[in-house]
Amino acid sequence: MILFFMGCEENNTNNISLDNIEVITSNCYEAPFYYNLVTNTEDVTNWHISLQKIEVPFGDNTNPMPSIILSSDVHVAIYNSISFYDIIETPANATWSSDTSLTSYGNEYEVLH
Repeated sequence: MILFFMGCEENNTNNISLDNIEVITSNCYEAPFYYNLVTNTEDVTNWHISLQKIEVPFGDNTNPMPSIILSSDVHVAIYNSISFYDIIETPANATWSSDTSLTSYGNEYEVLH
């Protein structure tokens, strides 16, 4: 699985790095994988994003599904009308969410399906 997380800070376009960081996770069906985006390391204590197995109801049964879970310390704003390359500052009308399940399976912005 490859995830892309990018951002900008205070109109600073001088040090833009669009290098991708490849992260190889453990099997989330065996144990959750926790990742720190600042240190770029697996970290079960101080993490920002996690790959976990969640049980999802299907009819009379439940099935395990991989899911991206955000830490409650992570705040996300979603924009569908602006290109990443056009963002040089945080939009004035930013609506931040700290919903830990925002990107998890079955939600509007799920990452894995």
